[in-house]
Amino acid sequence: VTDHLVYIFLRDPETQKFNLTWPSTCRDPRIQTYVTHLTERSKYILTDEGKIGLFPLVGEKSILGCVVAHSNTDKLSQKEIDYIEQLAKQSSITIHRANAYAEILKYATSDALTGLNNRRQFEERLKQEVSNAKRQKHPLCAIMLDIDFFKKFNDTYGHVAGDIVLKSVSNCIKASIREYDIASRYGGEEFVILLPTTEINDAYNVAERLRQKVESTKVDIPNENGEIEHTLSVTISLGVYQYKDTDSPEELYQNADKGLYVSKERGRNQVTINDGSLP
Repeated sequence: VTDHLVYIFLRDPETQKFNLTWPSTCRDPRIQTYVTHLTERSKYILTDEGKIGLFPLVGEKSILGCVVAHSNTDKLSQKEIDYIEQLAKQSSITIHRANAYAEILKYATSDALTGLNNRRQFEERLKQEVSNAKRQKHPLCAIMLDIDFFKKFNDTYGHVAGDIVLKSVSNCIKASIREYDIASRYGGEEFVILLPTTEINDAYNVAERLRQKVESTKVDIPNENGEIEHTLSVTISLGVYQYKDTDSPEELYQNADKGLYVSKERGRNQVTINDGSLP
């Protein structure tokens, strides 16, 4: 089918829109319209003149996208149709397997409750980021934080409320960091954030913005009927540390944890920088 124009559309799982993935442009507006008619039950579609064929890429439960072949001369032959149809079926199987593997990998590396990296994945990323910082001579900072009086939320309102608080704080973390920063649930109510290419003062500003965001975010706790029964105010304590060449990877977050400890000792809901002088 090398004589035809070929387009590949993939469906965005959130918006459900078909986005042109290859090539970069499609100058025939009819094709964009035809694609929207495809469903997971569709077989291939030929336009009335037989020069445009749409071949769906179908996953286990939904349509993933489609391959479009457009002939500028003759109608698509049956041999061409059969070939592209088989190609689309094989591609669908490959995409489905890749998505399934990605889902397995996600759950292997992510904390099920918060969606952040789990402890094991954090330890892998910690080694990578320390190695990168050494090799490229870039600054690297860590923030350790935990939720103030978290046990009280569990004891007073139940473990479901505790889970909602954890999710709320994790959402604040995601909204407060850059795409390439690494946020993880370290354990229980404790979190750790790695900030590549970040100096200590900038890391402090990130931690302080996060502290303020958590403090200003009210957490609604519903009852069994889904009605709001309690609205909680949550605060966090944080410690910040910048990696030094003489530090081991573990010392990066352990020194940030010392700053966190000082924040808690001083009354909680604050950020403490460990400049290396904390015992």
